[in-house]
Amino acid sequence: MNHEGSDLDLFRCYISDTKDILLGKVPKNTFEQPTSIVDLQVSEIGAVISQLMHCNFNYLIAIHSPIVMFDNGNVLAKLRELSFKSLSKEAYNSIFGMCTQNYKKYIETGKDISEKRCNAIARTAKFGYNLLVNKKIVFEGVSGFTSEKLSTAIESLPFAKDNSTLPEKCPAEVKEEFEELLIKLRISDLNGK
Repeated sequence: MNHEGSDLDLFRCYISDTKDILLGKVPKNTFEQPTSIVDLQVSEIGAVISQLMHCNFNYLIAIHSPIVMFDNGNVLAKLRELSFKSLSKEAYNSIFGMCTQNYKKYIETGKDISEKRCNAIARTAKFGYNLLVNKKIVFEGVSGFTSEKLSTAIESLPFAKDNSTLPEKCPAEVKEEFEELLIKLRISDLNGK
């Protein structure tokens, strides 16, 4: 949804030193480094996998972004494959939460009722509706939203959840596949590959 004046949102996934993890040195799993131009979120692979199993909106966006600057082998493709298999109604929590939080923070307070802000919130709601009802991850822009029209977009999410045929949570067999991938990555790191 890039436009003139947009900041650059970057997501970086890394693997902590497996030897450190085995020795009990706990890495900082996720951190952000925002600046006025670049908003960088960095997450350790274990945190990414955990959040994908819970269908977290921010991690689905990060993994499925059509713009990939660097892809280390087939890990991204495997994460995308497994995250599709793990789609569940749990996505509702982070998507509805983000929409309502931003609505309260910006729209209800009058802090920012611009069309740009309204469109951003509506875009999140549309993403959630497509995921819950159509079982698809779709990146689509929206335009022309106002604070008055925004309520309808957000109110569509509980309906979408209630009418979704997705499972309540990530299926157990998909969790196992995620865990096997993480173990494989950790062993590979430990072996220096």
